[in-house]
Amino acid sequence: MRDKWWFPIGYMFVVTAFFSSIVIGFAQLTSDRVEANEYLAFERAVVAVLPGLFDPQDSRLELHRKFVELVGRPDDASGGACTLAQDGKIVAYA
Repeated sequence: MRDKWWFPIGYMFVVTAFFSSIVIGFAQLTSDRVEANEYLAFERAVVAVLPGLFDPQDSRLELHRKFVELVGRPDDASGGACTLAQDGKIVAYA
């Protein structure tokens, strides 16, 4: 059977399909975690550029809390930028 011309092709197809399914399954299982980490990186970048908010010692949870409580969501009035408001006035854009 190993002497047949189609054996190497079939063998490589099976091996490729097997390992591809492992990689695809791993990607599917971790996609939610990757998306959450991307959003945390975005929040960290926004908090880092706004004055007076960033502390390198802060945990991810603390950075997320600051972002949620203090940073305004992007909207048409801000031109699609996140805002920092103090005393009802916009102090900074990010």
